[in-house]
Amino acid sequence: MHTINKTKGFTLIELMITVAIVAILVSIAYPSYQDSVRKGHRNDGQAALMDLAGRQEAHYAKNATYTTDRRDLNFPQKSPEEYYNININIGNATSYRLTAVAQAKGGQNQDKIKRFRLHSDGRKQYDDGSSWSNGWSGR
Repeated sequence: MHTINKTKGFTLIELMITVAIVAILVSIAYPSYQDSVRKGHRNDGQAALMDLAGRQEAHYAKNATYTTDRRDLNFPQKSPEEYYNININIGNATSYRLTAVAQAKGGQNQDKIKRFRLHSDGRKQYDDGSSWSNGWSGR
């Protein structure tokens, strides 16, 4: 007598259904993951603004004036991780406004918030003018 051994395994249909389910889950989860990564990169721009503001205040303490020339502050145009361009938009003897603008690196320019502003009077704003003084990641 011959004994028939049944081979246990998956059929092609079962495998294809599993692959389809995984593909659907990935297509739903990946955009959320990208959004979370972009929110994490916001710290790069915000930290650069705070650093530049500190340099402006040190410059003011030494020279009794603020500057628009980043060379006076020894500060590069890009944030440390290069997700943002950092600009001194308004600068005169008594005030300044610093701006961080999201760049294409890592898709940061696809973030909901593309621009942060920090004023010499301490005001912190998103690109739409709303304040982020209650926390860095308010959105």
